[in-house]
Amino acid sequence: MQQPAPQPLISLCDAAQKAINALAAGGKTKLLDEVTQDLKAKLDPIGIKIVKLSWVSDLDYPAKVKESINAKIEATQRALLRENEIAQSKAEAQKSIEQARGEAQSTMLRAKAEADAITLRGQALRSNPEVLQLEAINKWNGTLPQYMANGSTPPFVQIK
Repeated sequence: MQQPAPQPLISLCDAAQKAINALAAGGKTKLLDEVTQDLKAKLDPIGIKIVKLSWVSDLDYPAKVKESINAKIEATQRALLRENEIAQSKAEAQKSIEQARGEAQSTMLRAKAEADAITLRGQALRSNPEVLQLEAINKWNGTLPQYMANGSTPPFVQIK
């Protein structure tokens, strides 16, 4: 009498259908959970309790697959680096713009303050002409001019 061929407890087709990228990106845990559930469903009815399954060793990928995964990771890292460099350049440019804007506003405020001061000084001198003469006296070194034109008066002396 011929015995029936043993039936596999789990379908390896499920594992074979997993994309390598999915396995490399955390899919190993999902695969292990699926296999655990499949085994529990088949073994619980016959009295075998599955508590936990774990990997004995890491999945061993073919060399080409490892190279491909490493190349993809490296390309992703380079892309992130470029994105960070671009973001940094934009931030530095924005900083320069804001700094220039601040300097321009500062220059405008100084110019406006100076113009206001000149206006106030002009108004004060127009309303008080003696102030101008007082400033001239304060700056005078005390020597009279050596040459004077005919009919001119010495400085600060009013002839009536």
